[in-house]
Amino acid sequence: MQAPISILLFISLFLHSSVYGGIVSGQVTDEEGNAVPFVTVYVEGTTNGTTTNSEGNYQLELKDGYHTVVFRYVGYKTEIKPVTVSGQTALDVVLKRIVFQLGEAQVDGNEDPAYRIMRLARSRRKFYQQQVRDYSCKVYVKGLNYVKNLPKRILGRSLDVSGLDKNRSGIVYLSESLSEFNFKYPDKTKERVIASKVSGNSQGFTWNNATSLNFNFYDRTYNLEGLSDRDLVSPISPSANLYYRFIYRGFYTEDSIIVNKIELIPKVSGVPLFKGHIYIQENTWRIHGADVYLTSESGIDFVDTVRMKVDFIPITEDLWMKGNLSFDFAFNVKLFKVKGWGTFSSVFSDYSIKEFVRDTTRLTRYSKVEEPEESEIDELS
Repeated sequence: MQAPISILLFISLFLHSSVYGGIVSGQVTDEEGNAVPFVTVYVEGTTNGTTTNSEGNYQLELKDGYHTVVFRYVGYKTEIKPVTVSGQTALDVVLKRIVFQLGEAQVDGNEDPAYRIMRLARSRRKFYQQQVRDYSCKVYVKGLNYVKNLPKRILGRSLDVSGLDKNRSGIVYLSESLSEFNFKYPDKTKERVIASKVSGNSQGFTWNNATSLNFNFYDRTYNLEGLSDRDLVSPISPSANLYYRFIYRGFYTEDSIIVNKIELIPKVSGVPLFKGHIYIQENTWRIHGADVYLTSESGIDFVDTVRMKVDFIPITEDLWMKGNLSFDFAFNVKLFKVKGWGTFSSVFSDYSIKEFVRDTTRLTRYSKVEEPEESEIDELS
């Protein structure tokens, strides 16, 4: 469906206000030719970036000249492409799925090696939670909600929604925003909206600004407003073993960094818990990325499934920050035969790190670490 003219005008005005002058654009697909959405695209050595849309298309503003562009997506091999930009420049990319290896790491006594990896990740949780003390960045968020077979009335209430076709289906909400987000430890935040455009009504289900996405993946729990009255339990929470089973699914090597793939399986139902996979770097035990989802079994509200993907990008050798965070959700109200889906994708770029703590700790897989206690105070040691 074609986007409303107002949205296209907004994008056009935004692009023409750029100081870069050049644009590199194209499509990212997999080896079968399928579009890969929400790929993190950025210039190597910088945090100037963007993300692919639901059709795998991207557009990155750059100064004319030579650049090295990085395409990163959890579960796929990172592609690094040189490009010489001159005005409008095309660059299509094919991402290859990573083949995970098991090797010797498959054997770890009677315990699945995933538990040792997650134990090491928990031992570094407080450090990474509070590593960055003062920073700012640009946050671009684009959201879309689509509904199918929306009735004209529900329980006597008229549903007057514009933009629907004759089958009462179509896009009911579009939003785009560009903000400057500032954070100062421990919890001081400020968001300045640079540009924003909203069309339609989200019915209260939206993450269309930087503040709503301001949660730390190293916190014990996550508060995703609109999903559940209860906070989501982090897989690296001190109490994670009470809620999750962990299964080791192998590793791969990227730029000399070993990345471990851990499957998350909830132990109990009715509690906001993730299913899916989390990726943990060897030796540093930081989060490399995640591809997780929640279902109605998790006790979430309003929707049937929510899938969350996050990629972290290197700012310095020992500092990684969010590069891309996306949410996909779907709902099905069987009583009224109404279905729908939506997506919110955010890009974090132009980081300015004013204060952070260097990460000099390296632990081998068999380093001795103590399990943190749930009652411990979160203070950076």
